[in-house]
Amino acid sequence: METRAHYIRVGSFVIAMLGALIVFVLWMSKLDLGNKFKIYDIYFEGSVTGLRINEDVRYHGIPIGNVKQIKVDKKNINRVRVQVSIKDPTLIRENTMASIEAQGLTGFTYIQIQGGTETSPLLKAKKGEHHPVIPSQPSKIEMLFNNIPMILANVSQLSENLNALLNQDNRAHVQGILENMHKVSGRLAEGRSSLDTTFQEFQNTLRDIRSLITQNQGAIEGFTTAGLSDFVRLTSETREMVNSIKQIADGLNYSTGAFLHRSPQKGYKIE
Repeated sequence: METRAHYIRVGSFVIAMLGALIVFVLWMSKLDLGNKFKIYDIYFEGSVTGLRINEDVRYHGIPIGNVKQIKVDKKNINRVRVQVSIKDPTLIRENTMASIEAQGLTGFTYIQIQGGTETSPLLKAKKGEHHPVIPSQPSKIEMLFNNIPMILANVSQLSENLNALLNQDNRAHVQGILENMHKVSGRLAEGRSSLDTTFQEFQNTLRDIRSLITQNQGAIEGFTTAGLSDFVRLTSETREMVNSIKQIADGLNYSTGAFLHRSPQKGYKIE
């Protein structure tokens, strides 16, 4: 009986230790048996400084998973493979993008998931992939630092262009233009009174012309109706008279030529 009781105590202890070990493993892996986690791979071309195991994976700032593994990609040593577990796989779509973002001033980073839409299909593993691969993009800070050389080059080019534009000759030309404008404005100010007088006289002339037209409106209308028709008729008659004179002159030239070239033997018969 004592041996049997001893075995029971040893068995109970072993079972209790196994149970405690299972609970410890589950706690360490942060697994929730009520949720289905799914593994995804993310490949980053740039640096992953500050990213640690068990760091958050956030969807628009909300934690949805953790970083499980960080390794250099054996197929391409210029990129890093980050393996993450996602609590809700329905959030990961084909147009989802991942980036590494900084957590304030702590120096640590996390993975930000964004860009997915409901109309896009769920992301699935392709042929040859062990896990679905979430596309990555540079973080905002990384894009800023990547663009700094280009910005500095543009600033340098702009400075060179400004120096070329504002050389000594161009500055002298600009100064001359400003001086001329100052002289013109001074002359305009001095001659303002004469300009005002000229403008007033011009207005008076326009008023006199308007008054003259008003006073002779009847005569003008008569000329435009009867006078113009008479002028047209006179022109037509003059044209006809000129044509007649031309015909007479042509006839005289013909008669004279015929008389001068007539043979003297024939002469003229007088009735």
